Amino acid sequence: QMAAHALGRLGGSDDLGQLAECLRHDEADVRDAAAQSLGMLGSRFPDEILVVLEPLLGDADPARRSAAVSVLGRLDGANIAGRLVMALKDPEAVVRRVALKSLAGDAAGEHLLAIQLALTDEDLEVRRVAAEILGTTDNPEAVHGLRLAIRDEDIWVRAAAVRSLGRLGGVAEVETIAMLLADPVGLVSIAALETLADLLGEQASSRIGAALDHPDEEVVNVALELLSRHGSSSWLAANAETLINHPAWNVRARCIHLLASLLGEQARPLLERRLALESDELVRLQISDALQDLSGS
Repeated sequence: QMAAHALGRLGGSDDLGQLAECLRHDEADVRDAAAQSLGMLGSRFPDEILVVLEPLLGDADPARRSAAVSVLGRLDGANIAGRLVMALKDPEAVVRRVALKSLAGDAAGEHLLAIQLALTDEDLEVRRVAAEILGTTDNPEAVHGLRLAIRDEDIWVRAAAVRSLGRLGGVAEVETIAMLLADPVGLVSIAALETLADLLGEQASSRIGAALDHPDEEVVNVALELLSRHGSSSWLAANAETLINHPAWNVRARCIHLLASLLGEQARPLLERRLALESDELVRLQISDALQDLSGS
C-alpha cells in the first residue's frame, strides 16, 4: 500500500503496469492507493494510462472494472469521459455507479443525455446519483429529466430530484416543486419545503404553512423551523388563529413561542384565548411562559 502510494509521486510511465496490477489486489487499501497513484501519473501520461487500464475495463470481475473506472474518474479529457459514458452501460450496477459519480463536474454538462438516461436505470442508487449530478449542471435541458424523476418510485430519488430541480430551474419550477409538499413520504416533503424556502424566502410562508397539516410529524417540525426563519409577520398574523388552534398538541406548543417572538404584543389576546381552552398541560405551560415573557418585555 505504501509503495503504491509513493509511486504516485515518484514513479514514471514504466510503473503504470505494476500499479494497474495492484487494482487486482485482494486488499481494498492497496487497490485504493493504486487507484490514487494511477490518477496522479495518468495526468502526466494520458495515452499510456489508457493502454494499461484497457484489460481491466474488460475484466470479468466487476470489482476490477469498477477500480479501473474509478481511475478514469480522476483524469480529464474527451477520451476519458467517453470511456466513462461507455461504463454507464455496464451490466453491473456497481460499475455504473462509479462511472456516473466520475462524470460529476465539468464533464456532466457535456454528457447530459447519458446522465439523463441513467434516471431510468434499474438501480435506485444510480438514479439517485444521476438526479444529484443533473442539479450541478448549468444546462436547462436537464430540467425535463428532473421533472420526470420527481415521480420516481423511490423516495431518495424523488428527494434528490426535487432539490436539483430547485437548483437548476429556480423560481420557474416553484409550482412543480410545490406539488411534492403533499408527498406521503416525509423525506420528500421536507426536500420540497427546504427547496421552496431557499428559492422564495419569506414569500414561501403560505406554502410552508400548508405543510403543517402533513401527517408526518417531522415535516411539521421542519415547516415550523422554516417559518421561524422565513415567515413574514404579516402572514403569521393572518394565520395565527389557525396555527394556535392546530389539532396536534406539539404543533400548538411550537407555534406559541413562534407567534410570541415574531408578533409580540399582537399575540397576547390570541394566547390568552387559547389558554382558556387548552387541555394539554405542556401546552398550557408554554402559553403561560410566553405570556410572562411578553409581560417582562
